[in-house]
Amino acid sequence: MSAITSPLPQLGDKTKFNMEINSQTKELFFAQYYGQDVLTIGNARCENIAANWGEPMIFETQFLEIKPLYSISDEDATFIINNYVTTPEGYKVLNVAGFVNIIKRYIENNNLPSGIADYLRSKSFALPWNGITVEQQIAAGWVRLVNQ
Repeated sequence: MSAITSPLPQLGDKTKFNMEINSQTKELFFAQYYGQDVLTIGNARCENIAANWGEPMIFETQFLEIKPLYSISDEDATFIINNYVTTPEGYKVLNVAGFVNIIKRYIENNNLPSGIADYLRSKSFALPWNGITVEQQIAAGWVRLVNQ
């Protein structure tokens, strides 16, 4: 009996995931932000995404208002570094820009750890998802970036 040695696919690994941009995929993408106050229908901001989940007649006008990664606070960046990133002893991230560069490198290499991705999404940050870049999410009308 042999052990399974192949790693699970990482977030954004285009060789493992290649999602199409369509209404079914949009619904799966929206599930990443379930329960958060990020859903907008037309021009109206909804209390939370759970209360208005998948309204079929208006699904095409729904989008998420979420934050760009560069707007992350020092507090959130520090939390992630302290809880999710293994760094050499004494290493310090000096500023948010340094942290954002670390995350961008993870994303470019298609290996953003799921714990970091989950934390960032729980704080309403936009991230690539299953091979669909943030730019593609915006172009598809799924996302509008806001600064908060």
